[in-house]
Amino acid sequence: MLYYLRVITVFLAIAVSSLVFPLVFLFRPRNTANTQWLMSVLRPLCFKILGIKVVKENMEVLESPEAKVIVGNHQNNLDIFAFGCHLPRRTATIGKRSLLFIPFFGWLFFLTGQILINRKKRSSAIATLEKAKEVMLKKQLSIFMMPEGTRSWGKGLGKFKKGAFHMAIGSGFPVCPWIASSFHTSINLRRWRSGTIIIKALDPISTKGKTLDELGEIMKHCHETMEREIKKLDQRLLASAPSRVSQSLTGC
Repeated sequence: MLYYLRVITVFLAIAVSSLVFPLVFLFRPRNTANTQWLMSVLRPLCFKILGIKVVKENMEVLESPEAKVIVGNHQNNLDIFAFGCHLPRRTATIGKRSLLFIPFFGWLFFLTGQILINRKKRSSAIATLEKAKEVMLKKQLSIFMMPEGTRSWGKGLGKFKKGAFHMAIGSGFPVCPWIASSFHTSINLRRWRSGTIIIKALDPISTKGKTLDELGEIMKHCHETMEREIKKLDQRLLASAPSRVSQSLTGC
């Protein structure tokens, strides 16, 4: 009962926001600064409803003024709250175009200046990434992507797609891994206190002077680093709350 009550309440909060905030966003449409304003309202509300505690670590790396390609692990719908609610300033997210058709959330995603990509059409996807790269160079705007391309649902860090790394090498900006601890082992929305999520920014991976011939090497290094550090976060949560780790996040 608690789980469904939480889901419905969060949905209603997002629905109301999608009706109220667009009236304000009309004065600066498609501006990533809208994200910060929106999340300043939704973040405390949603986390109180969900009963989730978020611990942020090393976030100063992401808040640096230099543009960067930020890559995060893609687990389930809670990614929205782990990453989306803590998106650094001057950062746009690249998401699949089908998000636009999700009631309320999709509309807010578009109006806050996020970038939609048609992954089913290769030529369109490449064109969108090229345009995003041009925006990064022109406006010194960071880009956030989830290179797995699909949710892992507790199966561990999946295989990476090349788009984010192509963009980083092409622009010369660093790749900044941004990880979240495993939701399926630490969060249970059926408990009053659902659990803790740790989000941590890792050291940037430089792409200056790199060529596409080195893309595979950069991808491998990034994947291995993220996988190793995610395991460390999970071990820390296990040590601090062993009784909760056995609980699963069914339905999220």
